[in-house]
Amino acid sequence: MAIAKAGLGDNRLSGVKGFYTPRISSLIAQVESGDAPKPQSSIELTCYRHPSDKYYIGVKQVLLIHAAIEKVKAVLDDINNYDHLFPGYKDVRVVSRNGADLLTYWEQTAPLPIIPNIKYEILYHISELKNSARLYRYQLYKPTRITASDGFILIRSVDAATTSYVEYDFFNANWGAAKILGAKKIWRDSVEGLALSDLATKLRAENDSWSDERSRRESRKWLKREQVENCVNHRIAL
Repeated sequence: MAIAKAGLGDNRLSGVKGFYTPRISSLIAQVESGDAPKPQSSIELTCYRHPSDKYYIGVKQVLLIHAAIEKVKAVLDDINNYDHLFPGYKDVRVVSRNGADLLTYWEQTAPLPIIPNIKYEILYHISELKNSARLYRYQLYKPTRITASDGFILIRSVDAATTSYVEYDFFNANWGAAKILGAKKIWRDSVEGLALSDLATKLRAENDSWSDERSRRESRKWLKREQVENCVNHRIAL
């Protein structure tokens, strides 16, 4: 895997260009150049609102994982088992791989029985950065019910037994009947799903003997409802 500068992944992805695509490079550079954040809780969440579209979700997630970076990489690289680790997914798998570039398939369980499952494909570009850091840059391959999705995960070693984890996600969809639930409910469910997936990743990396399923179950004990509510109720313009 070739050494890459932060932001190079933007130029390698050929998927759907969303509203936030042009901002990803600067966000990556900001995270990489700054000090590793030290969250005061198991996960810190920041929500970002689109200038005019109340359904366009934006979330920053920051964690400190008490495990060596190689263990965190191993969990993140195991995409074919994400459907066991992350809540709300029926199927996640790698469709094809070409070096540091991957095409992945995702099937998400719909929030209402009247809505079919949400199926989409995500492109990944993985870059090795300096000091053993790694960047996972991802983007929606083709529009389906998901109309835009841009994001990245940047992990770096704090010390031999601690890893800094920062993730940004921006996505939108043809929400259809889900709008019956209201924009705030869609935001809450989206933020909660992201946070639980991150916490499951943290717990899986920190506990060698735990299964993906146990890590997923335990993640709910670590997420406080007020964290999600505070994020959704105090969205920052971006």
